[in-house]
Amino acid sequence: MNIYEKVKFILKIIYEAGSVCVFIFLIRWLFLLLSRNPDKKKRHKTATVLLVFFIISFTAIVADVIIAAKQYARPVDINDLPKFNVASDNLKNGVWDEQIGAKHGNVSPELSWDKNEYAAKYAIVMIDHDGNDWLHWFALTDKTSVDEGTFNGENNGYVGPYPPSGTHNYTVYVFALKGDTNNPDIQLDKGGTELKDIIDQLNSGRYDNDYNNIKSVGIIEGSYSAD
Repeated sequence: MNIYEKVKFILKIIYEAGSVCVFIFLIRWLFLLLSRNPDKKKRHKTATVLLVFFIISFTAIVADVIIAAKQYARPVDINDLPKFNVASDNLKNGVWDEQIGAKHGNVSPELSWDKNEYAAKYAIVMIDHDGNDWLHWFALTDKTSVDEGTFNGENNGYVGPYPPSGTHNYTVYVFALKGDTNNPDIQLDKGGTELKDIIDQLNSGRYDNDYNNIKSVGIIEGSYSAD
């Protein structure tokens, strides 16, 4: 839990406790107001306490929004993220199996990785950094492994390697996510896909003020040669 999450957790406790107190003292104030022989001194004291807790709760909400904005503005550096292990039976001696290529089966590789206790989702990304950052694979899963061929074809989130010439390196990133993403706009089988843009979108959670969605990352890389 980083500093942003710790502060937001504390603010959440303050807001929830303040909200409960606001409700309790509001009921008490209404009871005193509607009673036949209201005690004005007690009523004014209750109103003061009610106002104090309301201000505390409102301040916690404002502070949470400010913290979220600062958190979102802070770019995510993949080098600073905690790392976990990723392995693939389709990667042998640093070379991807032929069948994962677009012209030789076009089946996604088998992958397995360490479970992250804070993650509810995992995002799989394959990029050809030697080919103008060409995006070949983008998928979300709640599992810690995928079988070979789980994804096949552009409509299913995968277009295998097809380097125009020579040998390219294809990097697979597995991002551990705290929860669902907010409808990322990521186009498959397209060049010029900056990893930073993908990370920024994945780091935004399902709700507008839910940031720091990426908890950790695993990375493997292998080469694939043109026919």
